[in-house]
Amino acid sequence: AFRTLSMDGCTLQARVRMKRRAYNLLMEEFPLCEQDVSPLPGGEEWVLDTRVSGYRGITRFLVGLADQVVIETPALRQFVAEYARKWIARL
Repeated sequence: AFRTLSMDGCTLQARVRMKRRAYNLLMEEFPLCEQDVSPLPGGEEWVLDTRVSGYRGITRFLVGLADQVVIETPALRQFVAEYARKWIARL
């Protein structure tokens, strides 16, 4: 869904809670993700629970919406944090 391919066929878990803005952008930019998204009770948040071939593609999406998401997968959270630290240090 995030337009990345794995040469070895391995995939990684990605579970993210999203507010409405992030959900709407996800559906607009990556409509194939719809099958992996579930609403949470209350109708104000959704959960993306999917497999990706790598964290780079989803990380770009998450960093741009940092105030709209909660990353629940520890390995993905660590990858995003390291990515953000690396690029912020270059500013």
